[in-house]
Order: sequence, then C-alpha cells, then structure tokens
Amino acid sequence: MAKPALFLLFYLILSISTSFIGQVVGIIDGDTIKVMRSGKTVKVRLAEIDCPEKKQAFGRKAKEFTADLVAGEFVPRMS
Repeated sequence: MAKPALFLLFYLILSISTSFIGQVVGIIDGDTIKVMRSGKTVKVRLAEIDCPEKKQAFGRKAKEFTADLVAGEFVPRMS
C-alpha cells in the first residue's frame, strides 16, 4: 500500500476526542497503537478494526501486520 493511501486510511479510521498528527511509537496489538503527542504517548484504538488480542490465535500476526504498516509513521488522530 502506498504511503499516501496509508495516510488517508488512518486519517479516516482513527477516532479519539482530539485531532492531531503524531508519530507511531508503539504497537500494542493489531488494532491498538501508541502515538507520540507533545512528548507523551497516547493509546489509540483503530476505529472499525477488530483484530485478535495478543494471546488469541493469530494475535501475533495481527500485531506484526499493523507494525509493518504504521511503525514510525506519522498518522492523524481525528475526533
């Protein structure tokens, strides 16, 4: 997937109370990431995405997939 398409994808699916753009600094599982905002990490759940949790079947693969897409990228968080 191209970087502009990835940016647009996260622009559309990230949903939390305050909008900002931050760098992904951690992957919790397939549908939860950590984003840096003003020197602090913010836990961000990906809207409309349902992945297995870490200890469930395919949980590790889901986390790896998300990491391959967004680790280190700048993504928007929309309210």
